[in-house]
Amino acid sequence: MSQQKVDNYKKEKAGRKQALKKKKLMRVVYIAITLVIAAGFGFLIYTANKPVYNVNLSDSKFDEPALASSIGYDGINIENYISGETEEEIAE
Repeated sequence: MSQQKVDNYKKEKAGRKQALKKKKLMRVVYIAITLVIAAGFGFLIYTANKPVYNVNLSDSKFDEPALASSIGYDGINIENYISGETEEEIAE
């Protein structure tokens, strides 16, 4: 071998560990970037396919009396309990 080839081989051998570390690191970085991109596409597809329900509460099939009777509402106003009034005070 010529001296130039020997010198090149020694330089390559000296930096071989660093080159392998850099190669492994770049492989991990590429895999991480790929996973982030795949997760982003998955999230976009998931959110794009979710149904959107437009609920108009004014068009509800239950009116207040029907809803009150279905849940067992007996005509006592809850605001009276919140204010602390008794039934006698309410009746007056």
